[in-house]
Amino acid sequence: TGGSTGIPMGFYYDIRIHSAIEWAFITDQWGRIGYNYRDKCAVLRGAVVKDIKDGIKYWDLDSANNWLIMSSYHLTDDNIPLYIEKIREYNPRFIQAYPSALCLIAAYMKNNSEEPFRNLKGILCGSENLYDWQRNLFLEIFKTRIYSWYGHSEQACLAGECEYSSYYHAYPQYGFCELLNERNQWCENEGEKGEIVATGFWNYVFPLIRYKTQDIAAHSSLKCKCGRHWKIFKNVDGRLQELIVTKDNRLISMTAINMHSDVFDNVYQFQFYQREKGKVTFNLVPRNTYSDKDRINIINELSIKLGNDVELSMNTVKHIPRTKSGKHRFLIQELPVNYSD
Repeated sequence: TGGSTGIPMGFYYDIRIHSAIEWAFITDQWGRIGYNYRDKCAVLRGAVVKDIKDGIKYWDLDSANNWLIMSSYHLTDDNIPLYIEKIREYNPRFIQAYPSALCLIAAYMKNNSEEPFRNLKGILCGSENLYDWQRNLFLEIFKTRIYSWYGHSEQACLAGECEYSSYYHAYPQYGFCELLNERNQWCENEGEKGEIVATGFWNYVFPLIRYKTQDIAAHSSLKCKCGRHWKIFKNVDGRLQELIVTKDNRLISMTAINMHSDVFDNVYQFQFYQREKGKVTFNLVPRNTYSDKDRINIINELSIKLGNDVELSMNTVKHIPRTKSGKHRFLIQELPVNYSD
């Protein structure tokens, strides 16, 4: 696993069927918004595109799947125009992406008044939490359907949006999924939050039974008009380690900190860091247009959202590294966070 708590966990799986089963479920989900096998797809996830003799190679073609695999490690202001040009040339029907990687391209397109990609039918977002401010940015820039799903390497639970709703529908054929509140009871009230606990059905060599994912979601009793009478999450707030702890022991989700605001227009990347209760550092990579006025506006905006029991400090950095799997963590949380606190 990616080790969101800082301690990666290893497990076994059957190499003969592991990928095939996962791919069957994933493509079934994507089919809800019109994806068909071998549709042209630009992919911005954790893949490393190997270097070539003449320099860095930013993308490569996976002809078996008809995918344009693009590196998410070289998305700088200098390189992003090359990515945009290549995507226009490739003319994909779908973009499959880590939301954090696609955000860099969307922000550049917004700041430079770029036109949307002309034949794009949908954006497929997974492996990172999709925040409302990211969804709103993608809708504004790409003007197409945004599709998100929830899953993990352990293959104990898989849930995705449907044709009619942005709520997550958990596959009953994939695993048995529970949503447990801080009293270790099933969530029953609309919007009640709990931890996703799951038992996977497909890993016969390393079964995970009532596996505590440390992911927090909100329960919904919605009877969706898609006709799937499955367990539904109103939203997934993310990992326990993606919660800021205030001085008064409030837990603030990254979902609650809406970054879709023009005060961040001159910021290239950002990341929160916490190692002491009630104190948070906001690290940012500035654009060339960043000024002291931006710094003051950001402090004012974040102070309102964080509240009086969080001491905020700002730190300008040159680079924010991604994880080994190419993901971007919006919060580095070094405090032990318990949902029952």
